[in-house]
Amino acid sequence: MSVNDIKKPFLSLVSICGEYSYDNRDLIIQYLGTTEKYMANMISELVREGIVKTVYKDKLKSYRLTGRGKKLQKEGNRIRFEKYLNGTVDTNKVSSDIKRRKRLITLSEVITLLYCADVLIFDDEKPAVFPLNFEEDSFPGALAPAPLDDIENVSDEQRLGSGILSSSASSPSASFVPPIIERPVYISTREYKRAGKWKGSGEYGEHESKVIKGSRVSGFLLTKGYVFSIYNTRDSIITWAPDVEIKWKAELENGLCNSLLKEQYHGKKAGGILIGKGLETLEIYLTERMTLESTVRFFSGLYKPLHYITHDKYGVTQLKFLTQPELYDDLKQRVLGRMKPVDKNYPIDCDAIMPDGRPALLVVMPDIPRLIRFMGGLKEQDKAGVVLGMDYQQEVLSRLLGDHVEFKPVEYERIVSRYFSKEQKE
Repeated sequence: MSVNDIKKPFLSLVSICGEYSYDNRDLIIQYLGTTEKYMANMISELVREGIVKTVYKDKLKSYRLTGRGKKLQKEGNRIRFEKYLNGTVDTNKVSSDIKRRKRLITLSEVITLLYCADVLIFDDEKPAVFPLNFEEDSFPGALAPAPLDDIENVSDEQRLGSGILSSSASSPSASFVPPIIERPVYISTREYKRAGKWKGSGEYGEHESKVIKGSRVSGFLLTKGYVFSIYNTRDSIITWAPDVEIKWKAELENGLCNSLLKEQYHGKKAGGILIGKGLETLEIYLTERMTLESTVRFFSGLYKPLHYITHDKYGVTQLKFLTQPELYDDLKQRVLGRMKPVDKNYPIDCDAIMPDGRPALLVVMPDIPRLIRFMGGLKEQDKAGVVLGMDYQQEVLSRLLGDHVEFKPVEYERIVSRYFSKEQKE
């Protein structure tokens, strides 16, 4: 692998994030198949060349592009980077405010995890989800019409992916055709707000994209069959405002699922993904914080499913299963195939029944509401149960679930070997 094979994706991620979390390094090292030493030397070289700088303030360590770095990135790929590196957008500001830095760092962790799971995050690769709205200047930078000499060599496919219209298009509304999502795509809240009041054609009517004030959501993931709101709790415990998140969920379902992209998602209910630094954070939420009504409401009933995904190589594997459900269905069949199916009238929410009669739940991708219902059902029915999960989950989940639930481990490395490439291994 050449130096450029490492530098290019690293600089691309720093460019669109503005403030790039140091905690992303392990993920990038694993994804690119390099080493900690090589990555450290590469970053030191970028710092010496005046392209990147390291920021350590308020106990937050991150990377940013310098002015020279921004110029080089825009010259290298204007379509991908200009809207992130121009004007007064958050990703182009000198971030001294601790709240802004935390917001950007939190978002950078979401973007990096998704990138490592092969989710489309760059403008020149993603389909144009929203119609362009030039009247309200909602699309600055790369999403506005570019001079022909800058984009004359850009293919129609790239124009569509970046939001730049084909030269044959007569108007934004008339030319826009809602895409069918084939590969998973991430849309940040910043991108969603930028869409403004989009004007679809005919039946799509008019809708103004808005992110509900106070929501903790970072954006949403579009897959072939589902839409997921994404939250990043990091290693901290969030005090949730369920009413705010309910409004955001309604905005996402009404504006996107049942209007703009209704050919693909009509009637779909948005699921949720909660990203955390480790399973210990989930343990705190489901023990100490379940005394709070707001936590119970958020975790028990808002999103179904609400998957807990860790910010590490395991989370990458979980996201790959989430975005390739046919693989997960195969895994479920292999793990649960010899067990008895669950009758629809069975009083406990579970995946199968063990030969000895105990209900069993698969938690490779922990679905928090189902886990809560499973635990509640065992208590109500005074039954013992079985949870099947990855071997690395055993210590924390065994402690969380208690003595009346047996944890049966599935070997992580064998799963990766069977379903995914060697690059995901350590």
